[in-house]
Amino acid sequence: MFGVQPGDVYDKKSMHKRLGIGKETNPEEMSISSLYNNNGYLMSQIEPAEIVVGKDSLDLEIRIFEGKPFTINEVGISGNMRVDDEVIRRELYVRPGELYNRAMLMQTMRTLMSMGHFDEENVMPDIKPVSNELVDINWPLQEKASDQFNIAGGWGSGTFVGSIGVTLNNLSIRNFFKKGAWRPYPAGQNQRLSISGQTNGTYYKALALSFTDPWLGGRRPNSFTVSAHISEQNNAVYAWQSASMYYRSTGIAVGLGKRLTWPDPYFTLYGELAYQRYGLKGWSSFIISDGHSNMLSLKLVLQRSSVDSPFFSRSGSEFTASVQATPPFSLWDGKDYSDSSLSDQDRYRWIEFHKWNLKAKWFFPLTTNQNLVLMASAEMGYLGHYNKNKVSPFERFEIGGDGMTGYNIYGVDIIAMRGYEDGALDPSAYYSVAYNKYTVELRYPIILKPQSSIYVLGFLEGGNGFNSWKEFSPFKIKRAAGFGVRLYLPVVGMLGIDWGWGFDAPYGSTTRSGSQFHFTMGQTF
Repeated sequence: MFGVQPGDVYDKKSMHKRLGIGKETNPEEMSISSLYNNNGYLMSQIEPAEIVVGKDSLDLEIRIFEGKPFTINEVGISGNMRVDDEVIRRELYVRPGELYNRAMLMQTMRTLMSMGHFDEENVMPDIKPVSNELVDINWPLQEKASDQFNIAGGWGSGTFVGSIGVTLNNLSIRNFFKKGAWRPYPAGQNQRLSISGQTNGTYYKALALSFTDPWLGGRRPNSFTVSAHISEQNNAVYAWQSASMYYRSTGIAVGLGKRLTWPDPYFTLYGELAYQRYGLKGWSSFIISDGHSNMLSLKLVLQRSSVDSPFFSRSGSEFTASVQATPPFSLWDGKDYSDSSLSDQDRYRWIEFHKWNLKAKWFFPLTTNQNLVLMASAEMGYLGHYNKNKVSPFERFEIGGDGMTGYNIYGVDIIAMRGYEDGALDPSAYYSVAYNKYTVELRYPIILKPQSSIYVLGFLEGGNGFNSWKEFSPFKIKRAAGFGVRLYLPVVGMLGIDWGWGFDAPYGSTTRSGSQFHFTMGQTF
């Protein structure tokens, strides 16, 4: 690991980095010092000695004072008033009776930060040796408001759409019938309940509900999620009118997640079984305009996340690979889908597809105090088919804009792309079958407090939508640049505004996109 051989050019900075000493110490990277700290040697010290042996040569003598391995004596928690002790303790990777391990200490810090109930800037262990072989580890926590109440509005399709949502991030189902627990709701178990609705008062309305228990049964970190939604768009502009055209969607999904220990504890695996039903009458925005379509799918998501903070990440990375697939109904239903006389109702009674997504993010601190951060990301998606005569009209991608018109169109994934209007990069009126997107951001924090957090950013972005996999090209992109600001309020969540300049022309246009403003709420680019 030291990697220095006789005859090498002397490089003090690299040497100290490999040893893990001085200002080159990085607890996130492996070093000789971290090897000792991860095996109980809390008091170990490393001192390199340089002995000059000539005009252009020197000897190195690495002196290591190991000391004794330390065992964890007690683990204490303080400052938590709303989150139950047992909920915090089950997230700890450092436990009494085990050898001191700095890597597990850092993993515990990340886990506590990701819970969203504590001030990320002040999650820091208090390490106190109590003898030559025992050490106490205390976690003084500062709670912050984690529940969210959102009221928002957006302009889309010639109308104003209002939305309202409530998200409870610390629910406790088992305390529902416990006396005195409703203050204002039974809390403490880190369960999540989200209810949201959107409407313009007449021809658009949607309602969604989801519940997540991150520790199903309370014994293992296996999550359970159930969600449901219902939405409708129609042509009844006024309340007294009856709709003659509509697009309706209903769906339910059940998912199970598991934290993995191999190849490292940053991995999670999630599986979801979902059913959706689409009803259309005289609707021209999809390939089909009349009939009912059913969709039964299984989704698998493999994710690795080592970021140090959910809001303003300074280091680490995120990788996500997902695949969603339906049964290949066309292989056994006996229908000839090459027959052009086959009705849309028969062709799309059961939707079939396989859908692939890859996403990656990296965070690099550029200054010693880690305030100036470079974020780089890349992602792509593809909607495939089993039968070329039965390509799914649903589950496609809409590329461009910010998706903040207020409409939640089930059956379409909105891919934000600054510098362009909503859907401006789709090659047809039927959205995109594939897409790619690349982003580079420079971020700098203004305020990082429990009451509010703000950072500013500058970005370069590129992306595009495609009609098929044959047309897909990772280098054929529309470019944009700009700057923005992000504000996090515990009660409201993420708010943001960006100004972007699109350097290229959207599909169907010969002039560049130019200046565009984008607003975000509860989402990040």
